[in-house]
Amino acid sequence: RRVHGDSSMLYLLGVLGLVGGLVPDFRPPSVPLIVFSPYISIWSSNDHLYDNYPTHWSGAVTALTGFIRIDGSTFCWMGSCGVLNMLTMKQTSLRVFPLETSYTFEQNGVQLVVNFTTPGIVDDLTVLSLPLSYITMQVNSIDGKTHNVQLYYDNTAEIAVSDVKEYVTWHQVDVGSDAIAMKLGNAAQHVVGQSGDYIRINWGYQYVAVHDNLDTTNFTMASSQDTRQSFSMNSSLPPIDTRMPRACEDDWIALVFTFDLGNVSPSASAQRRITFAYDETVVIEYFGQLQTPYWKQLYPTAEQLISKFSLPSESDALIARVQKYQNQLLAKLSAVGGDQFVTLLSLVYRQTSGAV
Repeated sequence: RRVHGDSSMLYLLGVLGLVGGLVPDFRPPSVPLIVFSPYISIWSSNDHLYDNYPTHWSGAVTALTGFIRIDGSTFCWMGSCGVLNMLTMKQTSLRVFPLETSYTFEQNGVQLVVNFTTPGIVDDLTVLSLPLSYITMQVNSIDGKTHNVQLYYDNTAEIAVSDVKEYVTWHQVDVGSDAIAMKLGNAAQHVVGQSGDYIRINWGYQYVAVHDNLDTTNFTMASSQDTRQSFSMNSSLPPIDTRMPRACEDDWIALVFTFDLGNVSPSASAQRRITFAYDETVVIEYFGQLQTPYWKQLYPTAEQLISKFSLPSESDALIARVQKYQNQLLAKLSAVGGDQFVTLLSLVYRQTSGAV
C-alpha cells in the first residue's frame, strides 16, 4: 500500500493517582509488543528491539525477527541480530502508548516506523476479546532520494509450546482468495493441561495473515536459519518444509513473509501490515466444562475472524478506533497529571488490558 504525502479501567488509573505527552526516550523495564492475554504476552526487555529476541512475560523466548533491505544492503531491526551476525538498522525512537507501541529506525536515508497495535478497548467486551494484534511497517525516504526496499518478517513456534522439545505442525490456511495466511500449533494439543505459575500455552493455534499487495508478497514455512539466510543473500525463499510433526527446537520452523516495496520515493511512502492472531480454542475449564473464547460468539472460527479483520478496510477502521480511544484516554490522563503520569499509566493500561 502506498501512503501519500472504560469506566473501571479509568477508575484504576485514577486510584494509582500519580500527559501533556510521553516522557521523551522513556524505556520501560520491558516493552509490550503483542499483549492480549496472559498466554499471548510478548515483550522486549532490551534497550533496542534488535538486541535480542522478544520473550513471553515469564522470560521464555518467543522469537520474532525483522529485516530490511535498502538498495541491496540488509539490516536487522528486530530479533537477536548479534547472534545472527547482521548489521542493525539504528533505532531512533520508542514510544509506549496504552494500546500501541511504536518504534522508529533509520538507515541509509530510509526511515522505518513499526507499530504494534492491540485493540484492548475495555469499554467494548467484543473488541477487548479479539485475539489479535497488528504489526504495521511504514517505510519513508528521508534524504530526498528514491530507495529500493524489501522487508522480512518471521516468527518461530515457541509461542505454541511450553517446552521447545514439544512437537509442532504448520499449514497454510484459507481466509479468502485475496489473502495469505499461515498457522502453527502444538501437535499434541494439551488443552488446559497445566497448572501453576510461569506456564505457557501449549494448545491452540497461532496465525499470521496478509491481505494486501499480494503480488509483491512472498511467504514460506521453513527453517528460520534457511529463510533468514536466503533473505540476507537476496535469494529466493526456500520451499515449504513438510517434515512434520517435529520438535519446535528441531531446525526452528518459522512462518515467514517477505515484502517487495519496490522504489520508495520522498513523495510516496510504502506500508505493509501483518495480522498476528492466536486461537486458544479453550480459555478455561469451569466446573468441569471447557469454555471457548468470548469472541467465538460472533466468529465461530479463527479463519472467519482473520478473514474479516485482516482486510485493509477493517484493520484501518479498527486501528483508527483504537487511536481515537487512546487519544481520549491520554487527554483524560493529561488533565490529571504530567508527562510522567501519562507515561506510567500508558504502560499500566497495556499490562492490565492484556491480563484478561
